[in-house]
Amino acid sequence: MGEFFFEKHKVKVLLFVFFLSPIYTYILYKPAISNFLLLDDEPNLSSLSLLDNPDVSLLDVSLTNESGPLLRPISVLSFIVSYNFSKDDYSYYKFFNLLIHIANSFLLYLVLVKLCNLLDIKKAYVVSVISSVIWMIHPLHLSGIMYVVQRMNLLSTFFMLMALLYYLYYVENKSFGFLKLLIVGVLVLFAVLSKENGLVIIPVVLFLELISVKQRNIEWSCLLRREGFVVLLFFVICGGVGLVIGWDYFTIYSYKYKSFDYVQRLMTQINVVFGYLCNVVFPLERNLGLFFDNYTIVNNFLDDKQVLIKFLIFVLISVLSFKNKVVLFGWFFYLISISMESSVFALEMYFEHRNYFPSIGIIFIMVYSLSNLDNRIGFYILVICYIFFLSLVCATRAYAWSSLDSFTIKEYERNPQSPRAISYMTNYYLRRNNHDMALKTLNSMMYHKRYLAGYIINVVGIDCDYKKNIVKKELIGSLDFSSSQQYMYLLTAIESLTKLQLKKKCNKDIVNYMLNRIDIDGRALDYRGMPLRLAELYLSMNDIKKYMYYLEVAYERQVGFNKIFIGLKYVQSLIINGHTQQAREVMLEIESYSMSKFGIFSGLINEFKKELNNVES
Repeated sequence: MGEFFFEKHKVKVLLFVFFLSPIYTYILYKPAISNFLLLDDEPNLSSLSLLDNPDVSLLDVSLTNESGPLLRPISVLSFIVSYNFSKDDYSYYKFFNLLIHIANSFLLYLVLVKLCNLLDIKKAYVVSVISSVIWMIHPLHLSGIMYVVQRMNLLSTFFMLMALLYYLYYVENKSFGFLKLLIVGVLVLFAVLSKENGLVIIPVVLFLELISVKQRNIEWSCLLRREGFVVLLFFVICGGVGLVIGWDYFTIYSYKYKSFDYVQRLMTQINVVFGYLCNVVFPLERNLGLFFDNYTIVNNFLDDKQVLIKFLIFVLISVLSFKNKVVLFGWFFYLISISMESSVFALEMYFEHRNYFPSIGIIFIMVYSLSNLDNRIGFYILVICYIFFLSLVCATRAYAWSSLDSFTIKEYERNPQSPRAISYMTNYYLRRNNHDMALKTLNSMMYHKRYLAGYIINVVGIDCDYKKNIVKKELIGSLDFSSSQQYMYLLTAIESLTKLQLKKKCNKDIVNYMLNRIDIDGRALDYRGMPLRLAELYLSMNDIKKYMYYLEVAYERQVGFNKIFIGLKYVQSLIINGHTQQAREVMLEIESYSMSKFGIFSGLINEFKKELNNVES
């Protein structure tokens, strides 16, 4: 009956998917389309202001992002479009993110229709429409859409779905060739240049090739001669070889500044992925959030026996999934898609936006399984109730994201032990000039030794703003910073102190003593971005000597395209302080480096050369 209805009213169903669902989604998300940034939004978007300089080109800015090894230029170009449209009104950035999400939902519908046909699912339109609508309004995705820089994830998903759609189209029409493979390859490349996890589409499609052999009446010997299969297999093998070659880097060097190793991360990810799955299937608002930076680390299976039970559950589901090809595809679609960010790579433990693309597999299984119920009325009642439940949770989350204050309060209520939540709540009280509550909130971080350095810098910041002499050398001298390994928080604390220092001058002796106690010139100085942040801090303190020292260190240690931009800052400081000969030498290094990197910032370099020539003449 359901399939008959969809076949008879196919046009109406499509109109619902393409018009009513996006409007409904916009209504749900509208409160969250607000003008504030979070976490690494600001550092990722800061280079956009360079576009106001006529000597800086689009290419210059598009290659300055350092979030990933491939610089993610496609995503940066999309931010450039947003910047030219709305400058610093970040609500437009979020609205643009929502439009991409809606476009992804349309693509998902088209992909699922072809996928259902490939896997011989009779209720193709029922499963495709309901799955795409559920995915569109799912509350788990809200943080990945309203967290501005996660546009990288949205764009990567867009191109992955496009690649999958084209691939399924070619499979359906049995018309493969070099040109058509090239189009799919270009789409995969665009996905990777948006965010590196776009690579997961390759093993996903390869797995689809393997499980759909029977449906397409292809002999295994013929499969090995198919161009598409061979190309996919080649890239998967290359990825495996690359992982083996870079194993020491991925599992040792990249964990240098983490408080856990890759074995602990792998074990902890069992808990993490289990939690992800619970939130995909039944998302409760209290379990959804952005701050999970205090996630409990699993040291071994004996520490948390639930980890072993969850692992066995995963194994059991994997084995049982082989009984049904649709469940098999959906389950391994999820596992393959989540694998890149839930494996040995030294990323943070938990971020719910990592489920954006993988959740398609689980939602597909859920809807397909329900569609096989004999009671059609019961099926539709269940679907309507589930959509209503998702809408309620999504609307509640959207309201919490309506302002920085409401977001902060909700995150702190949900996870008051999170250092990020503590930091945000501290700033919430500071914005209200409630220094006592700010200090009381921040004090809860003092007993976490690995966050101690960031804690004390934030306390110095409050002291600077409060002018009550809270911080004394005796207090700093009594603290043990030997376990302060969370340099990410230290970096953020220094940025906050710099902003305060620019408005209200702090006690320079206290700041210098504190930085010496933390051993900022030791291991901490090797952390990416630390020398530049210290240079900015000392510039705010009018300590030009230390500013130039740390700027030079930042220039020497920086790699990638930002080396040029930092180098030009260093040249400018040398010119201002009369070191023209040294400025000329650095300028030659920068110019040579620029030529080896596509001539990036060549216009800006020429302007600096003119300025240097004028000073010398």
